[in-house]
Amino acid sequence: MILMKYSIIIVLILLISTSMAAVEKIALIIGNNIGLKDDIPLSYASDDAKRIYDVFTTIGGVAKERSYLLQNKPLSAIEDAFTEIAGRSKELKLNGKSVQVILYFSGHGSPEAFHINGKRFPIEDIQKRFENMNADLKILIADACNSGSLIQPKGGTISTPYNVKFNNDINVKGSVIITSSSAGEFSHESMDLKGSLFTHYLVSGLLGASDLDADGNITLWEVYGYANTNVQREGMKSKDFRQSPNFDIDVRGTENLILTQVNKGSSILRFIGCMPGKYKVLNSTNIIPVAEVYINNNKPTNLALPIGTYIIQHNTDDAAFISTADLSWGGSLTVSGKSFKPHPLDVFTTKGISSLQYKPYTVSIQVALEEKTPIGGEYTVCPTVEFSKEFNRKTIALSSGFSDDRISGTFFTVKRRTIPITLDYRYAFINKARTKISTGPYLRYIAMRQELIRPMEESIRAAGYGAIPITWGSMVGFGFGFYAQINLPFSLSVSIENRPGVLLSTTREGKTELTLRLPITLSLGCRF
Repeated sequence: MILMKYSIIIVLILLISTSMAAVEKIALIIGNNIGLKDDIPLSYASDDAKRIYDVFTTIGGVAKERSYLLQNKPLSAIEDAFTEIAGRSKELKLNGKSVQVILYFSGHGSPEAFHINGKRFPIEDIQKRFENMNADLKILIADACNSGSLIQPKGGTISTPYNVKFNNDINVKGSVIITSSSAGEFSHESMDLKGSLFTHYLVSGLLGASDLDADGNITLWEVYGYANTNVQREGMKSKDFRQSPNFDIDVRGTENLILTQVNKGSSILRFIGCMPGKYKVLNSTNIIPVAEVYINNNKPTNLALPIGTYIIQHNTDDAAFISTADLSWGGSLTVSGKSFKPHPLDVFTTKGISSLQYKPYTVSIQVALEEKTPIGGEYTVCPTVEFSKEFNRKTIALSSGFSDDRISGTFFTVKRRTIPITLDYRYAFINKARTKISTGPYLRYIAMRQELIRPMEESIRAAGYGAIPITWGSMVGFGFGFYAQINLPFSLSVSIENRPGVLLSTTREGKTELTLRLPITLSLGCRF
């Protein structure tokens, strides 16, 4: 009985200690597309703020009731929010809680101030507010950027470098400032990423792409290193690009500051056994990039994603390899190298989600038009059915047809029935989602039934003479074809083909003849 009482007391003490040591997180997330009157409006700052908010309130341990999302709000509302979180932080500290405060800002900025809806929010004012905030850990993430085309400077002027940092003697356990660029540099937005370059990679890292040790815990150093590396990687694509994320840190008592935990996600996308390189994860509804991850070894990589459906894209020099992930019910899903199928590189920009199904097979109904004889202007039409399979830029096709025609002459009329069989190999030197232009060699075999009819055949037969024996023959041909194909909606395609080539045949006297052919083929295909 006494032992039980002591056990209860020990449990209560442990519970109280745990409660006293619990960490409470408060987040203020700000995104403003509008700066000062002379600033060009941004396109994605408000959306970037929402992405950061979603990450920290799902896998970052920040309760929604302690989170403030301010999108395109006036400066007065932002100042009120600063005052409120300072009060809440103080109250939590008085109750024995350990408090962390996270501030994120995306919008216009200059070395002296953030630009918010026509007003300036001085950097010195922000510093003072943070210095006076009673919190154990304070994190400021500043992505001050302006608008542009795909990647271009965001406006503002380059002036004397001005470092945004806290005083080193702040009486707290730690402070961290991460900025999207170094002093005197621009930050950038990306139309391709539908967001700020820095925030896109910051979010990707927080979701799990930066998890170097694969422990599921995303630390400050992991996510900063990932964002910095990839911003520089993207910058190499532009000659005039100059953006280097920077940080100022004064943290005591810990070496691994954990920002997010992947296993807290409502759905997990796992990459196992995938080809090395960059993988872009897009929302399947609006084709907006959600995250990017680089695969460079056999180590599994996990991303914590919101519930939904996704497209995963991996580009090579020849194709866009695409897979899909249905996480609409949460849980986890694994993609591997076998999950990805090749598509034309421009499939997203020209076709859209409705045509992303992998359809390498095509059945075509064709009409081939070619000369009946090597000499003269008579032509024959040969209906044909073709079956083909695509291997990225390469296509193998097998076709067969049937024709029944007559060739009129002075002494005989030749009645022919032919069955051509053609094997094509094509390589697409232009391989786009809607247009494909190919060329390549082909082999053709033609089986022929030939019947000679004399001018007065019925009278000759009536006189008791027999018919000229039916002959069977064959021809073999080869050549080099040219193919132009246009893809239509509903998985249909039309194409025109020209197959210059040579046919080899044997005469009755046993001589081999070469015949030049220039068949033109019109085709209507259905892909599946």
